[in-house]
Amino acid sequence: DGMAEGGGARVVRLIRCYSQLRAAVERVTALPQTRTLQQEESLQQSMAEASGLITSLLHPAAATPRRFWRELVAYAVPLMERGASFSSSDVLLLMQALQDLKVSDNIETDDATETVREEGMRLALARGLSVAFQREALLSLKSRG
Repeated sequence: DGMAEGGGARVVRLIRCYSQLRAAVERVTALPQTRTLQQEESLQQSMAEASGLITSLLHPAAATPRRFWRELVAYAVPLMERGASFSSSDVLLLMQALQDLKVSDNIETDDATETVREEGMRLALARGLSVAFQREALLSLKSRG
C-alpha cells in the first residue's frame, strides 16, 4: 500500500515536471528573434527552467520511464542551440540517455528519418558538450585569476 502511494506521488511529480517543461519550452519558442531586454531576460529564465527540468527528469532518481527520454533529449537540443546553459555533466546525461535508448531498443530500424534525427541529436549534443567544456574552462580560469 505504501509502495503504491509512493509510486503515485512519483507519477504526479513526473506529470507536474513534464507540464512545467512544456510550458517553459513553449515560452522559449514563442518569443520573437528580435527581443526587448525584458523579453531576453524572460527567454534566459525560461531556458534555465526548461534545461533544469530536463536534467531533473532524466536523473536516475526521477525514475522517468524510458519512453519519455527521446522526447526530453529532443527538447534539449533546440534549447542548447538557442544558448541554454547545460553543464558538461548535464550534456553527458543527455548523451547517455540517447545511447541507452539505442542499446535498449536493440532493433535495427528501417526508418531512415528516425536514424537521421538521432544522428542529428547526437551531433548537437556533441556541440553542446564542447560549448559546456569551454564555458566551464573559462569559469575555472576566471576563478583562479
